[in-house]
Amino acid sequence: MLKAASVLQFHLVASKSIQIIRRTSDFENIRESGRRLSPSRWMTIGYIPNNLDCCRYGWTISRKVGSAVTRNRLKRWCRSYLRSVDGSLKNSLDINIVFKPNGTEFYKKVEHAEFIKTIGKGWDGLNKII
Repeated sequence: MLKAASVLQFHLVASKSIQIIRRTSDFENIRESGRRLSPSRWMTIGYIPNNLDCCRYGWTISRKVGSAVTRNRLKRWCRSYLRSVDGSLKNSLDINIVFKPNGTEFYKKVEHAEFIKTIGKGWDGLNKII
């Protein structure tokens, strides 16, 4: 009985989901009325306070960034990082992570450690501002 309960608990933790921004109007609102933070020359984080009790996240990745494989890898890394830090901000925000076109070869060569360092720098900046 105890073993089954621990397995169930593991699945609840492993399937932790984040709230995703889906509407175009929400992305436009962040772009037009929100503030920006640039942790590097290839990433910008746009944010705006929302009236919800949680943070919502989105990402903008142009086709100029690279192939579908590269763009999907960046999205997967974003989801993974955001799951790990979700709930660490004091305020409820809509946050959009924008990957700037920087040549297709650049993003193919970005290592996961560099991505984590850059997005972590942006996240620390958000915590200081808010």
